[in-house]
Amino acid sequence: MTDNVVVLDSSVEEALNFNGLRLLAVADSQEARASIVNYLAGFEGVEHELLSLSEFEQNGVAVHAEIPDVLVLEVRDEKDAALHVEAIRAEPELELLHICLLMKSPTKNAIVNLLRSGVDDVLSLTPNEIELSGSLARSAALRTVGGDRATANRRRTIVFLHASGGAGATTLAVNSAVQLQKTAKKFGGNACLIDLDLQFGDADLQLDLPIRSNLVNLMKAPDRLDFRMLENLMVAGPDGLHVLTAPDEPLPLDAIEKSTIENVLSLARRHHRYVVIDMPITLTSWTDSVLKCADHIFLVTQVNVLALRSARRLVDTLQEENLGEIPITAIANRYPSKGQGRKISIAEAEKMLRIPIKSQFPSDFCLLINSSDQGVPAIMQQPTSKYSKTIDALLDGVATTARSKKKQGFGMSFFKRGGLDV
Repeated sequence: MTDNVVVLDSSVEEALNFNGLRLLAVADSQEARASIVNYLAGFEGVEHELLSLSEFEQNGVAVHAEIPDVLVLEVRDEKDAALHVEAIRAEPELELLHICLLMKSPTKNAIVNLLRSGVDDVLSLTPNEIELSGSLARSAALRTVGGDRATANRRRTIVFLHASGGAGATTLAVNSAVQLQKTAKKFGGNACLIDLDLQFGDADLQLDLPIRSNLVNLMKAPDRLDFRMLENLMVAGPDGLHVLTAPDEPLPLDAIEKSTIENVLSLARRHHRYVVIDMPITLTSWTDSVLKCADHIFLVTQVNVLALRSARRLVDTLQEENLGEIPITAIANRYPSKGQGRKISIAEAEKMLRIPIKSQFPSDFCLLINSSDQGVPAIMQQPTSKYSKTIDALLDGVATTARSKKKQGFGMSFFKRGGLDV
């Protein structure tokens, strides 16, 4: 093999469009740095930067306009790698970052554990051209599917909270997920719906799904959870929507550990453009984990005294649990028109809740009952109905607007072409 020549079929390279691919390499050992330099000499179209580990820990990964596509990171061992990956994956802006680790003699177990934790590739400390080319190709393929970076990064997690039983939150979550799946397909991605009501979740009935997810497998072996396992647990819904349903038999809400819920959401966010979550009515040990990762949280309530009191109690409880900064707004569901005996105005309801009401959904009893009985979401059954149009209005902007989050952890303020040295 000729030095500095990357072995990769030219047609594949052209199809994947390596030009403009941004790579940040972090290494201290001379062997790793030399391998990276020799490799990148074969790719004129790849923008690159080489940092020492101390420089990386000081400056980190870009969290604004200059986020790299690929991070090649030399690590000492599995524990060291896990600390870096956890900090990186905690940044929502870095969800699409392709992480390639360089390790000296990694064990099979270490590789499996790191891949499950969010690493994309684990290579030897001095990888050859074929190894690095394959990793770069996988990153380029993801970029090709996802489109431009500004579009690809529009990944959103939307949570629906029940103010009380019968508020209609599940119906809104199901219809929103179906609609977001249509949007996601335009960009080559998909949406998923996660029903976290482990006891009485019925999203599967509203979608007429033939089977339910076997969450017992997840409970028995939470350490085995990776993206493949999560996908196997999900059920195919309308138009390619991925659905993680509630189990067949009711489970205690603490049957699944908080760390497992966090891993489920992390994997879902990385691999789906939109993640829609339907929460149980009861607060759990993992409620805060779900809410803290959300870009939009909708508290669904009806506008009557009893419902508003329950919603207000929930808002107060969340604030007492130091969750006052979460992006929560309310939805007035089944809100009667003036001719249907409206008693409490939206302004009065907002004053009682002390949070804004984003949308008012009409009381369309016939449509929703037929939709539920037939297992066909209203957004599909009558796409031009007032209810469906309100779904569209609710999601307009939600699909592309994320919550404002403080930048923390690995924030890099520069990224330039070249600069490689040994």
